[in-house]
Amino acid sequence: MTDEAKIANLFEAYEAAFRNKDAEGCGECYAEDAEYIACGMLPLRGRTAITALHEEIIRADYTLDSMVTEEVRISGDLAYVRQTTKVSGDTSHAMIVMHRDAGDRWLVMAEAEVAGV
Repeated sequence: MTDEAKIANLFEAYEAAFRNKDAEGCGECYAEDAEYIACGMLPLRGRTAITALHEEIIRADYTLDSMVTEEVRISGDLAYVRQTTKVSGDTSHAMIVMHRDAGDRWLVMAEAEVAGV
């Protein structure tokens, strides 16, 4: 399987977890020491904090309307991804840095998200 396909599979797993209201499943897509940055909130560090954020989002009954990957660039064990998501009607844009771990699994290392126009 190509690296692009592995990355696509990770995002498909994230999307399925979100739709199934599985915060743990969403969190598993992030590295243990990942960082998440979004407008209007302090940066989150670590899978535990990112999973807790997903628990809050799920409790608030947000829905994932769409998640579109516009670009994937890979260099060795690092990749960056540009995505547009729509959650409960609101669009946001994300720049995601990914890392391939020792088990050949791609995980999100850092995500910066900004509300769309």
